[in-house]
Amino acid sequence: MKIILAGDFLYSFYQEGVAQAMERSGHEVIRFKFLPFYQSTTGKMEKYFNFIGYHSYRLNQKLLQLAVNENAGIIFIWSGTHIQKGTLKKIKERTGSLLISYNNDDPFGDLYQQGNPYLKNLWKNFRLTIPGYDVNLVYRKANIAEYLQAGAGKVILFLPYYLPEDVRDDRKYEKKLDVVFVGHPTDERVAVLTFLLNNNIRLKVFGTGWDKYRKADPRFAGISRILGDDYRQVLREAKISLAFLSKLNRDTYTRRNFEIPANGSLMLSERTDELALFFEEGKEAEYFQSKEELLNKIAFYLANETKREEIAALGHKRAVQSGYDVQSRVDKMLQEILPE
Repeated sequence: MKIILAGDFLYSFYQEGVAQAMERSGHEVIRFKFLPFYQSTTGKMEKYFNFIGYHSYRLNQKLLQLAVNENAGIIFIWSGTHIQKGTLKKIKERTGSLLISYNNDDPFGDLYQQGNPYLKNLWKNFRLTIPGYDVNLVYRKANIAEYLQAGAGKVILFLPYYLPEDVRDDRKYEKKLDVVFVGHPTDERVAVLTFLLNNNIRLKVFGTGWDKYRKADPRFAGISRILGDDYRQVLREAKISLAFLSKLNRDTYTRRNFEIPANGSLMLSERTDELALFFEEGKEAEYFQSKEELLNKIAFYLANETKREEIAALGHKRAVQSGYDVQSRVDKMLQEILPE
């Protein structure tokens, strides 16, 4: 089947990862990239403040033209914040394509409405377009009822995943790092990480957005972004990898909850009932509810290598054998949305 996949294509683990999974299943994927339409100064402003102007108008016209010319079986739009209702309507009128929306963020989260102007406006247009799609794919169960209330016809859960290259190979990796965290900061996360540092935990942090915090605490200096093979190498060399959940997106699991075990590190994550269904606590992963519990578990597993490696190995096995990879997720999703 011919599929048009439209999105930012900024990171390989999002649109490109799904596109490659579709191609491995025998589908032809045409990539339609949003970001080239917003390269100018005015375009970047339009993208950031999420309003429909000249650049978004061009994007919508080009997408409509591509849809008409290709008449693909599926048009898959990922986080279509600048897609207009009228564009979706015209695509439906002029093609036989199935219109699919996916958004891995939370367009109904309360914290977006309490944030800065960018956050408050981010999902305003997107929410209006929800009824225009044949199927809306969502990241979290809480969104299913909210999408239906917003006028969605069919809503399907499309869970996060890990990529094939995230699977740890058979080489023996030297565990050079005690505890690592990869991600962006929030005040709540920094408070927990500061607590660990104050208790002499050897912690290594990677990510973006740390300028404010490194100025306040020199221990957060030198933090840098890591992607791709560098990211996987860090996880494979870490004895323990931390995972925090997004309060902004009301997450009960996140992509790193699947990448960390796949890469062979012991995952120590914020605890939720849903996560415990994916990885059994104390057997395939570990969880914490408070900074004190987190500190105690770190101390225990740093001192007990055999138990730590056993849980990491079982977590890795569970990730690989339970269909948490992008290929399994994509194949299941396509089976659910395609006509019999």
